[in-house]
Amino acid sequence: MQRTRANTENTVQTEKYLFLWPLAEKYFECATALLKVKGLVPQFGRLINAGLHCLRVVLKDPTISSMVELKTRKRICQILLAHTTEYAEAEDMLNKALIITKQMNLIHEQFALNGLLAHVFKETSPNAAKRLLQRCSQDAEQYAAVASPADAAIAYKWVYEYYLASQCFQGDAFIAKNIGSYASKHNHKEMYLLGLLLAHEDIPETIRPRNWQLTVLVKLARTLYSLGIGDVATSRDRLRSLHIELEQDELNWPSADVAFHVQDDAYLITHWVSLNQLYIIVYLVSGLCYLGDTNSGRAERFFCEGLRLLETYAFDDSDARHLYFSKLWSDKTRHTFYAYLTCAYLNRSNIASAEQYATKLDSSPFSNVIRAMLCHRRGQTDSALAMYKNIMMQQNIGEEIFVLAVMNVINILRDTVEANRFLEAIEKICTSQHNTQYATWWAILKAVRNPDKTAQTNELLYASGSASAHANTQMQYVTLLPLCARLKDTQQIEKMALNSYLMAKKSKDIVWTFLTGSVLENVYHSTQDQERISQQHRQNEIHHRQLQKFLRTTT
Repeated sequence: MQRTRANTENTVQTEKYLFLWPLAEKYFECATALLKVKGLVPQFGRLINAGLHCLRVVLKDPTISSMVELKTRKRICQILLAHTTEYAEAEDMLNKALIITKQMNLIHEQFALNGLLAHVFKETSPNAAKRLLQRCSQDAEQYAAVASPADAAIAYKWVYEYYLASQCFQGDAFIAKNIGSYASKHNHKEMYLLGLLLAHEDIPETIRPRNWQLTVLVKLARTLYSLGIGDVATSRDRLRSLHIELEQDELNWPSADVAFHVQDDAYLITHWVSLNQLYIIVYLVSGLCYLGDTNSGRAERFFCEGLRLLETYAFDDSDARHLYFSKLWSDKTRHTFYAYLTCAYLNRSNIASAEQYATKLDSSPFSNVIRAMLCHRRGQTDSALAMYKNIMMQQNIGEEIFVLAVMNVINILRDTVEANRFLEAIEKICTSQHNTQYATWWAILKAVRNPDKTAQTNELLYASGSASAHANTQMQYVTLLPLCARLKDTQQIEKMALNSYLMAKKSKDIVWTFLTGSVLENVYHSTQDQERISQQHRQNEIHHRQLQKFLRTTT
């Protein structure tokens, strides 16, 4: 009887982890559920600590096996990295766990633990993290070359894991190149797709993703690529295809995690965006696709709806680290909406609405350019000029922001020597930009200053064609107006003048409506069409009063 009791006690003592592990997971499960509902409240921390306490108790048992110790240390580290900043304890847990994996020759566990250790070093010693990831990726590649097919598949997965973990050190382009090259060599089609996504390159139509989640990401990436190079017409076509995907009754988007198939049963899991975040992003992209269409007002509607969704967005992250980054994403996205909404309202001369959102802008260089544009649109050219030049003098603002500021300075300075000097200074930047809209705007600014009338006409005709291709309404009527004074064909001049007037009017651009209306009236004078002259004159009187009112309220 005494021997049986002793055996029972030894079994309970030895197998203590069998009930402490599930108890710890129950605490973690409750903590995750609480995080999704209430965020980082004190009770969340208490639940996490309770679960960690259970696992630490397991480690205090001197009789546990090496495998139990290994799994317990690994789980503690996973929880610490997901929910805390206790990097010293996490590193200690991992170092001891790695000793066990080497003693037991557990190669796959070594890969996993080194991946966790790299995350620790990224926070505590970035140079050490970089060296570790380089060594680990080489080790995984060498192991994959000699391992069995099943083991090789897992090793391949860790090669990609290490590449992705190096992203913060080497940038998207370099990592995308590594992933694409390695995937192409081993015929890992979805990993090759991941490389294209990270490189922000156009994804060939021949690539057909395996599931709906990847299909949506690919269509979003294709839309963004077209938008990024200034091919607005194609971006709108691709956007419509994306909208069709998102209008399905059943959307299979279980979480923010996206699985990319590597080989056999090996998958790389990346944390991307939740379904709610996806909808917000698509509204933002939709607004950008129609930002140049000042006739319809679609951009404002898309931006406003996306901002409304963002304001009601409920965070559903399963760990504190992802929640932190989701809040950063939310704040950054909100300011992006504010910036582009201000631009959209400025494009349509809605100064009151533009001012409303301009007060909410952050202090980024792009926001500062928008503030300067608002002053510029109010007619406060001296203040706007000073703001633009101040932005131009700042370091590391990016070429696009710099060019945007310089182009507005050129508009203010008109035909001065300084304006021409600035125009020459940005020629190379504009003509070599990935986004061809910059080259078109530069060509317009160059053309209207060209003293050679024949060359000016040809340059404006080219710019007009580019403006149509970009589906940019403002660019079109700004280009058509000076062409009216260069061409000789009366019918063509009348058609251009009328088109530019109607586009400016639909865009609610008060200044350009008056300018294009005045040119149209002069065109009717040249054709001696008294009825149209009279009609347009009455319209221009209305536009002149609107312009005077606009100038009084904005200065």
